[in-house]
Amino acid sequence: MKYFQIRNVVLEDLEVQEQNRRLMRIIKILPFYLLSVSAIAQSSDIEAVSEKACSCLDEVSQGLVQTKMYEEIKTCIESSITSEQLLSKLLGAYDEIKKDSVAEANSLIAGDTVTTPKNINITIVMGLDYEEVEEHLLRNCSRMQQLMTTDNRQSEVSVSDKKVALRLYEEGMEVYRAKDFKGAAAKFKKAIKKDRNFAYAYDMVGISYRRLDDYKNALKYYDKSLKIDPEGRMPLMNKPIAYALMKDYEKSIEGYLKFIEIFPDDPEGFYGIGRIYHALGDYENALDNMMKSYVMYNEIESPYARDAESNLSLFYKELKEKDQLELFTKMAKKHKIELGE
Repeated sequence: MKYFQIRNVVLEDLEVQEQNRRLMRIIKILPFYLLSVSAIAQSSDIEAVSEKACSCLDEVSQGLVQTKMYEEIKTCIESSITSEQLLSKLLGAYDEIKKDSVAEANSLIAGDTVTTPKNINITIVMGLDYEEVEEHLLRNCSRMQQLMTTDNRQSEVSVSDKKVALRLYEEGMEVYRAKDFKGAAAKFKKAIKKDRNFAYAYDMVGISYRRLDDYKNALKYYDKSLKIDPEGRMPLMNKPIAYALMKDYEKSIEGYLKFIEIFPDDPEGFYGIGRIYHALGDYENALDNMMKSYVMYNEIESPYARDAESNLSLFYKELKEKDQLELFTKMAKKHKIELGE
């Protein structure tokens, strides 16, 4: 059985153990890139490549171990970049051959002798505009969003072994996907009546209430879920979000610290608390946590590194306006992030 999750809003959880891979120690950030997305790539090219990559992602299983899933996503992006370049270069070569053929024909008619090139070199640049394509997918490809937000963790009490409860849960998910959040909450509550220890059903009631902007009831059901499974990732992740939406930043920070305590290798906690500190104007803690999440995302080759990078771009711009870039440099040094000249 499969369950779906969107970032900070659960849509799917799968029974797979997550394992992080350490690949990078020094991450390079160029100041000019922090301020804007590269202008080198043409938007039309990015969209064309992204469309191919998004279609490719339909073949990537959400049941994969997270690091393997990232590898598959990377393969889709790189193959789409290569494919689009090859197509573009071949069309260009065809146009050149066509021009040469016309020139040769015209010259022969005029009685002239011409020499046209017979060999055309096609050069493919691997990974061209990779980050731009990756960011475009995160913003515009629903399949990418689903893959990137799969929890891939499940405790023994997460799901129900009662068929009626599971059926009601599935019905609730269908209603939820149709964006009838009130109807979805009602379905999930029926599932709970059939199995009082069905943690995921409590989670989804909370999520449904959050989508209805009823944060108090959302928190109520997150807490009910945590009584069943104190280490439930979804409610632990969503509680601080609900508090943030209620402007209760102190409890939001407490919630993120609790999440980090239980999931110290998950960059989501550091990313979330970094945003809260930024909202409070605490740039030192905002940078400390956001840079940590950025490094961690890159270590597991997560496309969410782009989100962290976008936040760092914002922090950089604001600190530059405040003439406080020394703080940015200080925190970059702490996290071994090399700033380009």
